[in-house]
Amino acid sequence: MSSARAVSSTILIAFTLLQLWSVAPIFAEWLLIDGNDKAKVYVDTETISRKDDLVRVWVLDDLKTVHTRGFSKYLSVRAQEEHDCVNERFRLLELENTSGNMGTGSVVYKKSGESGWAPIPRGTLAQSVWKFVCGGKR
Repeated sequence: MSSARAVSSTILIAFTLLQLWSVAPIFAEWLLIDGNDKAKVYVDTETISRKDDLVRVWVLDDLKTVHTRGFSKYLSVRAQEEHDCVNERFRLLELENTSGNMGTGSVVYKKSGESGWAPIPRGTLAQSVWKFVCGGKR
């Protein structure tokens, strides 16, 4: 009977660890892509997925100064983005503002659902992400 409990406990622990590891944006290995005087932008290369000319990736904007949304203050923005490599545009699939740098602290705003497509502004951190995930493809 005790060996059956040990196996049950081992399976439960393994399942719990698997659940924790599947939450990529929280436990991500962020790769620095670019930065300026307002923020640094990172991507989680483990989350890059391609389907034809579309690329999905989790992106982290680590802000240098506190931003405000309503009554909440935040220092970082995590987002799952979809990039159109041919038409040089992107849209948000999920967005989360957190109170601390690098996605730490409490979540002060969260939104899911596809936004509309927006063009990639030239000379921005968004363009740096697009170039990285699309490989400069036009």
